[in-house]
Amino acid sequence: MSRRERQDARIDLTLPVKVVGYDTPGSAWEEMSTVEDVSARGAGFCLRRVVHTGQILHLTLPLPKRFRTHDLSEQSYRVYALVRTVQEIRDGRRVGVLFLGRQPPRNFDKDPAGIYLLPGDAAPAPTAGPAGPQRRHERRTVMVTLRLRRMVGGAPAEELTFAENIGRGGVRVLTTLPVGKDEVLMLEEFEGPFRTRAAVRNVWIGPDQVARLNLEFLDDQAPDRLVASGA
Repeated sequence: MSRRERQDARIDLTLPVKVVGYDTPGSAWEEMSTVEDVSARGAGFCLRRVVHTGQILHLTLPLPKRFRTHDLSEQSYRVYALVRTVQEIRDGRRVGVLFLGRQPPRNFDKDPAGIYLLPGDAAPAPTAGPAGPQRRHERRTVMVTLRLRRMVGGAPAEELTFAENIGRGGVRVLTTLPVGKDEVLMLEEFEGPFRTRAAVRNVWIGPDQVARLNLEFLDDQAPDRLVASGA
């Protein structure tokens, strides 16, 4: 079994989790729950609070280190997560989330209650209410989630990240990996077929103190659906 298969395998594991979400910008809510299954990609748990596919949640949980991409020396793992599935149950709803990483997606600070989609996701229909459609479900940002891999002394290092912008020949991504200019990484579309080697053409620190990489694709150009998503 490969390292990636071991990381992605979902296992039954009971863990406490603190969930923070937003109903409207500036209006945060918090709920304690219990993770029922987990992998390096995501987790499943139940909530009493109403959530929707595409919402961003912030989780704090004592995740085993073999499933982490950061906070390896911390007691608690803090990670932003994207709601991918919501199943109604008797006392609330069971939620499946995709881990995004240490940082929230692009535009989250402007609209933390917005709906965020992956390439290929269908746009959700606005939710009707007594005063008409709820506007917050009309705002949405399409994300391109990527996996970066590097090799250092024969030991693999990888992380999930997302594109701040993407074009035919390259992409700008956030990273926590200790990479240098001109290093060549393997870049893969998360849950998609696009895959290419990419050269680090620039490394810089943003105003949020998070490193960015400007990457040039070496083997292939980005397909139309990704370029359109990242526009």
